Amino acid sequence: MSLLDTLVSGLAKLIGLPPEPEPQPPAISLPASSAAKPEPAKPEPAKPEPKPAPEDPRIVELLSAAMNELPKIVGAAVVDLRTGGLLAARGAQALAQPILALLGPATADIFSHVAGLEQAFAELAPSHGDAESEAEAEQMVIMLSPELLYVFTRLEQRASEVLVVVCNDQSNLGLVLARLRGLNAR
Repeated sequence: MSLLDTLVSGLAKLIGLPPEPEPQPPAISLPASSAAKPEPAKPEPAKPEPKPAPEDPRIVELLSAAMNELPKIVGAAVVDLRTGGLLAARGAQALAQPILALLGPATADIFSHVAGLEQAFAELAPSHGDAESEAEAEQMVIMLSPELLYVFTRLEQRASEVLVVVCNDQSNLGLVLARLRGLNAR
């Protein structure tokens, strides 16, 4: 299963869609031995959770506005394309930890693949031109799945950061895009 498939299925589970059945390995039964009794498991000491880095107020404001203004939104996040790191997330239990772990690298992969496609088109049609900087590179990627709408859009003020928005599939795409452009212009 690819990174993107894992991300899509994780988001589908998060909003309560039935999971796709996964193949189960055959059960292996071991003969019981009366001579050897297993030792009780020792509880591991609790590890303190690392404190998250403080969130940029500009990003917090952007995510709050997205959660309030976009129709049928499930969640939103901001990803740094240079590091593949997640800067902040909101909604649907902040998109759940397993999804968050994949979101940054998956977003960076999506934009690098789109950049590769743009280079291929530039080689086929030289008049298309090359994207010389991040500001001239692809600005938005839209993905549709049977249950969700995903929009990945570069931020105008910082082209190396991407706003990722996940909406219900019943959302009006035109309205989502218009409101995203308004948010991005702030």
